[in-house]
Amino acid sequence: MSGVLPVSVDPVRLADQSAQLRGFLPVARMQRLVELCGSDFGEAQVEFQFVKEAESGLRRLQGRIRVILDCRCERCLERFRLPVQTDVSLRIVSAGERGWADESDVLEVDGPMALSEIVENELILALPMVPMHPQDQCPAATLLAKAGNEKPSPARQENPFGALAALRKKDADK
Repeated sequence: MSGVLPVSVDPVRLADQSAQLRGFLPVARMQRLVELCGSDFGEAQVEFQFVKEAESGLRRLQGRIRVILDCRCERCLERFRLPVQTDVSLRIVSAGERGWADESDVLEVDGPMALSEIVENELILALPMVPMHPQDQCPAATLLAKAGNEKPSPARQENPFGALAALRKKDADK
């Protein structure tokens, strides 16, 4: 299937059919991602392949997601476009299925589910912890460079025991 992506999918059934999904999913459908970025700009390009391995019968979801998100730079607090790309490789298991506890990337399925939920989870995992412009493109770069070149002026530091030394000198003079 290519083009318009379905709102919901049954990953088990799609894996049994060795289906492929290709298309675009609006960021506006992914509410948690919108809250993290502060914008619903853009569309995620989704390329998913659902596979059922012949020998083992294991079902997998493999593919790639690409999107350009509108985020706030944590360095300068300006908005910027952040390209995000992630490869997806999940084992699909039915709810209640046993024997997959050793797997780290599992999609547990109990019937049809929102495709946007799968895409959103993977994009949230792929986001940098602290989104920032590349330093050479950040408006704050000039301030950072200026701050790095300035040497702190030598401040006159007073000796905290200077007052004691003065008292001691007075006692010695008596």
